[in-house]
Amino acid sequence: MTIDILQFYLFILTPILFVIGIWCYYDFKKFKLKESEKLSVLFLNLEAEKKRKLFLETKSESILNTRNDINKKLLKIKIDIFILNFSLHEIFN
Repeated sequence: MTIDILQFYLFILTPILFVIGIWCYYDFKKFKLKESEKLSVLFLNLEAEKKRKLFLETKSESILNTRNDINKKLLKIKIDIFILNFSLHEIFN
């Protein structure tokens, strides 16, 4: 009777476990491939976002510089108008 049980384990369960092992191996490889593709897409998105960030930072700096230049020019125009107004006021009084 014990020989029959050993033969059962040897001839029935061993191939089943072998097939399950091979199936798990290939399933894991497929899963690993999918996840590495997802990871590479995420890295590409991350690089694209870094490039966008650098582009926007340079644009914001140029916008700030332009704004400062415009503010300086407006201030100069205000001063010139004030001087002109004062001069005209002195001339006509």
